[in-house]
Amino acid sequence: MEKLLKWIGLAIFLGWTVAILANFSIYQHSTRDTAGLNPMVEGILFMAMMLGVYIIIWKSFEKNRQVASIQLVVLGCISLGIAVLLL
Repeated sequence: MEKLLKWIGLAIFLGWTVAILANFSIYQHSTRDTAGLNPMVEGILFMAMMLGVYIIIWKSFEKNRQVASIQLVVLGCISLGIAVLLL
């Protein structure tokens, strides 16, 4: 089960990256470049951050479910805030 969870996280990250690369022209025209980075790079960096959050929560869940729940709420709010800034 542990290997399956690792592969799910990696597959989501790789799928997101491929989707951005395949639809780059659409993605580039639908976003504002407020952070100064290329929209494609921003999308990949954001998804890499989400992969990190996924791994952190997963490892915490194995140790203590209550701590993992609190981390999920806090990291989710931070991630949403960063997503709004990168829009």
